[in-house]
Order: sequence, then C-alpha cells, then structure tokens
Amino acid sequence: MVNQLNDIGTSYESYYARRTGIFDGAEDLKDGSSVINCDPYGNRYGYRLHGVTSVDEIRKYFSPYFKNFSFGHADNDYYGISERVFWVVCQQR
Repeated sequence: MVNQLNDIGTSYESYYARRTGIFDGAEDLKDGSSVINCDPYGNRYGYRLHGVTSVDEIRKYFSPYFKNFSFGHADNDYYGISERVFWVVCQQR
C-alpha cells in the first residue's frame, strides 16, 4: 500500500488486489494483511501488504477517516506477471 496525504487532506493510495500473484505463499496475519514470501520482482520479500477484493472493502475500511472516494483499477498481464491494483483518491474527514 502506498499512502500519501497532501496539504488539503486528500489521500492518494494504491492497494494490491487480493488475487494478485504476490499473495501466493504469503503468510496471512489476523488483521487481514500478509507478509510477502513470493515476489516476482524480488524486492518485497518480508513486506507487509494489505490486499483487498473490492472497492467496497476499501470504502468500508477507510470511511471512518475519509470521504469523497474516487477509485481506479488496473488488471495487467506484465509479461506473465499478474498485476491487479486499486488506486484511491479521497478526502480526510
């Protein structure tokens, strides 16, 4: 997850979709995040990522803190590597 908050309280975040291959073989934690054990790029081993399955899940998770959500989604086959990502823009409450 990438999280940046600018001066006007708008957050831009990206989330890995739960069905992205980076979660294959990951250690699932109780809070819904996972420790990555299989990264096709070789640079996120041991990283803790939170995967989601839908924009509704993102909205529900962050609604207590943010409002005015806008979503984007990418579903790519990058030379055989599956990349599914959500982008989120929202305002801090």
